Formats: sequence, C-alpha cells, structure tokens
Amino acid sequence: MGAAQRGRHPRARGHRGNGNPRLPRSSNRLARWSALAALALLLAAFPGAFYFWVAPANDFFLNTMPGILPQKWMAMRDSWETGHAVRFALQLAALALLVVPLAREASAGKS
Repeated sequence: MGAAQRGRHPRARGHRGNGNPRLPRSSNRLARWSALAALALLLAAFPGAFYFWVAPANDFFLNTMPGILPQKWMAMRDSWETGHAVRFALQLAALALLVVPLAREASAGKS
C-alpha cells in the first residue's frame, strides 16, 4: 500500500522526492559534495604528499650504509615526518568531510 493510499501525500512533511523523507535536497547535495571532496583527498592528495615528502626520504635512507649517518640526515628525517603529518591532516579532513554530513543528518532526523 503506497503513501497516497494510506492517506498521506508523498510530498507531505518535508518529503522532496529525493529518497529521504526528512532531509531537504540541500542536505543530500552537501553530503554528496562532501563525499566527493573526501574521495578527491584520498585519491589525489595523499599519494601527492607521499611522493613529495616521504618517498625521497625513504630512498635517501635506503641508499645509506648501515652505521654511517649522512650529513643531511636530519633534513631527510624532517621531510619524512612532515610527509606523514600532512598525510594525517588530509586523512582527518577526509574523515570530517564524511562524518559531518552524517552527524547533521542524524541531528535533523531527531528534530
């Protein structure tokens, strides 16, 4: 039995025909854009940060002799740590882009 047969119009109480009867289209649009931005961070920015900061430091240390510290080892270590810190910040931003729309949806569903 459909909504019209039960006496409720499908557009009643905020239903906009977008698959979620409680959220306006702008919330779904925000969730889509946030998911796309998170995907872009995961696919483009993380490998970029890795190959810009971490990979050169890894290659540098792979080519050193054991027990001998090269002159610029501290700069390479700093580059390695910076790369991992940047990747963490980007991963945290991607997680926030995924969680915030879900939290907004949950809070909109309670009201």
